[in-house]
Amino acid sequence: MKCWTSIGLLVSLALSSVAQAATWKSPDGNLSFDLPSDGSLVEVKNPPAPAVAIWETRSGGGRLVFLSQPNAQNHALILPALEKGTREAFPGATITSSTETSQNGVPIFTIAASIKPGGYVQQTIVAFNHTLYKLMAAGQKPIATDPHFSVSFQSFKILDPAPSSPGKWSANDIARKVGIIVVALGFVAFAVYVLRKLFA
Repeated sequence: MKCWTSIGLLVSLALSSVAQAATWKSPDGNLSFDLPSDGSLVEVKNPPAPAVAIWETRSGGGRLVFLSQPNAQNHALILPALEKGTREAFPGATITSSTETSQNGVPIFTIAASIKPGGYVQQTIVAFNHTLYKLMAAGQKPIATDPHFSVSFQSFKILDPAPSSPGKWSANDIARKVGIIVVALGFVAFAVYVLRKLFA
């Protein structure tokens, strides 16, 4: 009986180690999220800036990208600006979900969209510590239900216990323009690379 208990404990520890190994942390230690533990995502070596890391599905039908860029003025973000930036980056896109939550006092924005001629994108964006961070995925089905990507968005975590978060903008035109500029710099320029060959 003790033997089976020991074996069960070892198996449990092994599974626990696999789960821990699937957690990815940003180089600056400020953010983390999980990757599928089944190894269905393959890391792309030497991703072009502003990408910090890129993973592709083994089938080649989707990509997960983590981006980071300076936000020297620590500009705040607003949801309407991010929605507009998404529609401008992907002409004809339809926003399917748009939410604002919070961790450690930092607003977290997640926007999902269906895009033309076919496919889906989702991005989670945060701004703190004078840096803009973005987790983005593109694939053939809604990201929130795609097992290749959903775990990453669900486990997205701000690790800094006391981040320097910018204040909120009032909803005026100037704020929206600033929000669009800050977000679109990395997103619009990088969208073509992220989606290349996925929806051809």
